[in-house]
Amino acid sequence: MVGVLFLLFLNLVLLDSLKRSKRLRTTYAKFLGPEVCDAIYKYARNNFLPTNTACVESINKRDNPCLYDHGGMVVCSRNGRWILHGIITLPSCFDQLPSLVIDITSQAIQDFIKKA
Repeated sequence: MVGVLFLLFLNLVLLDSLKRSKRLRTTYAKFLGPEVCDAIYKYARNNFLPTNTACVESINKRDNPCLYDHGGMVVCSRNGRWILHGIITLPSCFDQLPSLVIDITSQAIQDFIKKA
């Protein structure tokens, strides 16, 4: 996965005011390579990167997914169509780490979806 992505999330609690957002929030983001993501995860969280996951980093750091943004969509535009690439599983707004997403383009996840 490469290129610029678009994150869609609710961001129920806005960091600057601690008030609930009434609209869907969006930001541009990029996927980090698996080696970079794995290294960050091992160093910062003292843990291994879960299978079928990827790291995304907001291009504008003020617009990171945050509290209650689990399930937000990671999409990209190809040939004028929006394609779902992932789902936010671990938003990261306080510690400046990239957010963790389930990579729904992985074969294991595709097989799981087809069986459901």
